[in-house]
Amino acid sequence: MLKLIFNKIFKALLRISFVGYFLLMCTMLKLLFINYFSSSADVGQMYVAGKAFIEGKDILNPINTGGNPSYFLFGHSLIVSACVILSEFFSFSFDTLIKIPAVLSDLMIAFILLHIPNGGKRIALIYMLNPLTFFLSVYNGQLHTVAVAGAIFSIWLMNQDRFVLSGFVLGLASIIRQHFSVLIVLLAKKSGRYRNMSIMVFFVVLILSNIPLFSSTHIKNVFVPVSNYGLWGYSMILNHGPRLLSLAGFNRVESLMTPLNNALELYGPGFYLIWALIFSIWYWYREPENEWSAGLFFLLGIYTIGTGFGVQRLIWVVPFWLIVSFRQGTIFCILASIYLIGSYWQWTLNDKYSVVSITQNLDVLKVCDLFGLIIVGMFGFLTWAYCARTFFQIWRKELVN
Repeated sequence: MLKLIFNKIFKALLRISFVGYFLLMCTMLKLLFINYFSSSADVGQMYVAGKAFIEGKDILNPINTGGNPSYFLFGHSLIVSACVILSEFFSFSFDTLIKIPAVLSDLMIAFILLHIPNGGKRIALIYMLNPLTFFLSVYNGQLHTVAVAGAIFSIWLMNQDRFVLSGFVLGLASIIRQHFSVLIVLLAKKSGRYRNMSIMVFFVVLILSNIPLFSSTHIKNVFVPVSNYGLWGYSMILNHGPRLLSLAGFNRVESLMTPLNNALELYGPGFYLIWALIFSIWYWYREPENEWSAGLFFLLGIYTIGTGFGVQRLIWVVPFWLIVSFRQGTIFCILASIYLIGSYWQWTLNDKYSVVSITQNLDVLKVCDLFGLIIVGMFGFLTWAYCARTFFQIWRKELVN
């Protein structure tokens, strides 16, 4: 039996191309790098949330997660808690363990990109080698990439006419990041006579796995999955622009913009539900070019309307965009990588100036740091603007067609 298994593994390895081996080598290097890189604040927050999950506490209650509001479904918590248990049982670093799923998911995505008809070598290599992918896996410590891998795998299965399995995989991706659950409309339209079974499998995974969350007094959080108002796009200009202007003597602007900012922070998360409904209706009655372009369109819509954002979400569109347009996807990776690296530098300013939020204390900054902060904000806005521009281009094209 073992001999048969080893023979199959050996034959599979022989079928891997040079690029495939290069992707494997890159993954091995990333696994080595995670031991030498420090970690973002997300890692510590996930550890606290994982401990709360293991202890049976309400993980949607900020009190139980170190004051950090959580909106994640059960799949996220299962992975985090598994890493907590393994780290304590084997006396191993949680910081290292929690990054491994993202690193392995990068490899999975790259292999899919390598072998799909719309993909190829250059797309797989650009995905694996760009700084955005590298830092979000090796430093940031997040599970967004795992959800993206699930969504990509689900669409690949969809295109192989393996609809029931596609629904199962999409359900798994959705219990890690519920945003991807909207892509069920792609499967529902494509699956034909397998539609009922595919949808049923998806919802069985989505609902049954999250039954423990139904008793939470903060269950509403999962329906408005958004955070960090003012760190992305137009909300960045509306929230932080007046503070910057106040340094130049325009003190009234901030007070004038306060009602609008408060309203967007309160009601902005609802934009996601509205866009999900619009996209679902649009897709059902239109004939988009393919599932990859439809997925890109949906995610760019989230980016465009989003009032809150985390840099981890930048990874969502990367494989979709590289498939649909290699040139535009590469430009996005460049802009987003600069913004991501700049954000890492920006976060160090809180400790440097001993403040909780540097953006709320611009008056304490030295000129060089203030100038650097403005540049980071500019690249953040440019990245959003590029996403919004492409979103409206796709929208107009589909409406015309």
